[in-house]
Amino acid sequence: MIKTLPSTSYHLATCEKNFLKLTKLLNDFDKQKSKFKSISDENNFEENLFITLEKSKHTVLLEAKQKNKNKDSIFNFNISLNKK
Repeated sequence: MIKTLPSTSYHLATCEKNFLKLTKLLNDFDKQKSKFKSISDENNFEENLFITLEKSKHTVLLEAKQKNKNKDSIFNFNISLNKK
């Protein structure tokens, strides 16, 4: 059983820090789609795609996708992010 709960302020600060990094990386979500490649070696890379689904003054809804060059890879994923 957990004796102490995790710090909420630490969690919120981490989320805010990650959101600010995404804002900088995606140029304040100006483009609907942003594509990046992450390269681990010469023969292996992943495509990372960020799609801005909805943006308003206080909310951003993103979809993040990662595709491995190897189509049979178990490392492909999709995630939706909602910042309010």
